[in-house]
Amino acid sequence: MGQVVGNIAAQSQEQAQQISDINRALGDLRDSTQELAQLATDSANSSQALGHQAHGLITEMQSFRLPQETGPIVHPLPQTAHTDALIAQPPLRKL
Repeated sequence: MGQVVGNIAAQSQEQAQQISDINRALGDLRDSTQELAQLATDSANSSQALGHQAHGLITEMQSFRLPQETGPIVHPLPQTAHTDALIAQPPLRKL
């Protein structure tokens, strides 16, 4: 009977260690997920800011003309629902 109780105690201790390892791994996954979400948000905000800057640069460049040139040096980008929506989006909120 003592051996059975000893085996149960040893298995319980092993299970407790395994549960602790699983909890630690889940915590690491949670931290990684939050970090990746923040990086994705930062990347989206940077992409949007770059789009605004590119749009402004194109607008500014249209005022320059070469000698004997009647049109703008840079033709405006085609306006699409996608580019208009991208420029009009507010920045994403940080997590």
